Amino acid sequence: MQATDKQAFNPSLRKFGDYLSARNFIIEAREGFFFAIRAHLRPDERSDAKNLSDPLWDSPARKIADEDWIANPARGYLTIRENLASGRSFRLSILQMGKVLRVGVRVPKTLALMQSQVGARISSTFPGQQPIQMQMSTGEVLFDWNFDVPDLYDSALTMETAIYQVGHLFENALQTILTQKQD
Repeated sequence: MQATDKQAFNPSLRKFGDYLSARNFIIEAREGFFFAIRAHLRPDERSDAKNLSDPLWDSPARKIADEDWIANPARGYLTIRENLASGRSFRLSILQMGKVLRVGVRVPKTLALMQSQVGARISSTFPGQQPIQMQMSTGEVLFDWNFDVPDLYDSALTMETAIYQVGHLFENALQTILTQKQD
């Protein structure tokens, strides 16, 4: 290794053990982040929604069973599976890659027509930010947004914003798909 090559490396990660320590910090931080998302999406009660006359405040689709949560903090992902029995026909995915947070929702083939009201409403979840849309071979459509979060685990405000972004996408997908089914 040349002297100039040594300067390109972060001196705090020269040893493999230093990398493992830093990685353990990231995994623990992700566990906390995923736990906070879970607490936000699965509150004990939704009296606020009931008081605001939200017609879906007690919808079974809003209740996320333990078996519908799939998390792997070491790999950086959290998925909330669809539960057709409850009426939740979409899948929510969170992937934290380095300084980027990818938040996405996958809607079923029956509701996924690109020109449909569902696609248009989900695409407008975050005004000014168009999602990456991908039609899957199954006919489902995946809507993904990428957010830059360089200080996700260092700033409570950044983490809170990310939690609310995930919650906003879940709520929009829930409201969009369930109201579409009622029409």
